[in-house]
Amino acid sequence: MQLNIKGTNLEVTPSVHEYVSKKIEDIAHFFSDHLEQATVFVEIARTTLHHNKGDVFRAEITIKVGGEPIRTEATAGEWHAAFDLAKEEMSMKVAKFKNRKDTLYKKGVRTLKNLMHMSSEESEE
Repeated sequence: MQLNIKGTNLEVTPSVHEYVSKKIEDIAHFFSDHLEQATVFVEIARTTLHHNKGDVFRAEITIKVGGEPIRTEATAGEWHAAFDLAKEEMSMKVAKFKNRKDTLYKKGVRTLKNLMHMSSEESEE
């Protein structure tokens, strides 16, 4: 898995990089079969330099696996909180994506099995 971290109006220190890497590993288990193909882009930004209160930090996470990007974004008063909100939303989207892929695979297998069953019935007649 390739991880790219970008800071906008915010310095990406080693502690920031370590925190983000550790949290992204929680999502990586969903892509265990395609882990080497996954690319994760994380942007943490301070949206305004002159405000000190309110939702001034924004976190954006984009995961590309097999050409299909999955993207989330969140804002909060601290960058940790913004990133955690975006990560939770990403976990839900990734689980939904994974379940949809599995469901489509099972549906295809079921259709193929029915076709094979119908063709064997025709050959018996």
